[in-house]
Amino acid sequence: MTEAGHEWSSPAGPAALAWLAGPWRRADRAPQADDPLELFRVRLGADATLSLASDPHLVLADAAARLRAALGQPGSALQRAEAELRTQPQDLASISDGLVELWRRATAPARVETWIGEQLCLVSDLGATGPGATRIDAAAPTAAIDLHRRAVAAALRTRVTLVHAARSTLELAATILAFSGPGTAALALPLAWRFLHDLLAEHAAAQGK
Repeated sequence: MTEAGHEWSSPAGPAALAWLAGPWRRADRAPQADDPLELFRVRLGADATLSLASDPHLVLADAAARLRAALGQPGSALQRAEAELRTQPQDLASISDGLVELWRRATAPARVETWIGEQLCLVSDLGATGPGATRIDAAAPTAAIDLHRRAVAAALRTRVTLVHAARSTLELAATILAFSGPGTAALALPLAWRFLHDLLAEHAAAQGK
């Protein structure tokens, strides 16, 4: 039997959500007052896998080292971005809101569903601190139960990645400020946000996303 299709859907948010989705196919859905959940859904039998190959965790882990290398390179993409931001500054409030939104998504109520065809057979609730209750259809086969276990783990990894991305942006901003001095204080956060965006976009493109 082939692996499952996998989708993470919720109301539209920062573009970075698609780059931080890891193995999930990101899908925006219209906000619904009665269903504000981050929904992770897998479908047994579809032609896809919950592969770790597309997980952006290593990109985030390597971001600080790549930033330090770029800071020492004259004419680097980072310096060109800095020059552009000096002439076309970004709104700090919107960047801060984007970081807060990543954190909010990581801790918002979520649900993981496993389907076989049109039948929902397993559901797990996720809270701010981890998995909650799981409901299992008595007829769910072993393959679906195993897939659901891996889907819950993948959803938790994605939620941790969102927090890691927000924290990494602040750490990169601090590195830029320490390297370049107080004259870059207004640029440090936008430059860090842009640098991380570029790394994540590059990684997503390499994964065919």
